[in-house]
Amino acid sequence: MAPAIPFIMMAVAAAGSIMSSQAQAAAAKRQAQAQEYSAAVDRNNAILAQANADNALKVASVQEDEKRRSNAMQLGAQRSALIESGIDTTSGSGADLVNQSAINNELDALNIRYGGQIKANSYLNQSNSALAQADLDTMAANNSRANARAATGPAMYIGAASSALSAYSGSRYTGRA
Repeated sequence: MAPAIPFIMMAVAAAGSIMSSQAQAAAAKRQAQAQEYSAAVDRNNAILAQANADNALKVASVQEDEKRRSNAMQLGAQRSALIESGIDTTSGSGADLVNQSAINNELDALNIRYGGQIKANSYLNQSNSALAQADLDTMAANNSRANARAATGPAMYIGAASSALSAYSGSRYTGRA
């Protein structure tokens, strides 16, 4: 029975190595699935950020239009008040006052547009960042899948053979061979 012990030790060592390789492959596959999920979440976040950017521009456009309508009504009321007071709004100080008010009102409308563009650019940066992260997650998933294939490929059998030989060599030095 003693001559069988080294072979049993070799088989146990080889089986242990194979099982370890299969466990590593399973872990790598789970990691790849998690990374793929993360990439999908990042892509969805990019889509949402893009939609938020579009929405920010639309909201700013509506607010800008509303500001211009409000400004037109304000300038009309200002002209009426000046005319009622006997001030000429086509020349001199009255015209300067109306023109300056129109310039200030237009700057307010343009600031609303600019604020919308800043907000949209922030969302676009978020979208681009999320897409870049999705690409990194996809590359990591591909790497994990490659590691899973490597763990169960020829390296698994080489590892099993190496473990078996080590077990056999160890049994020879302990006098069990």
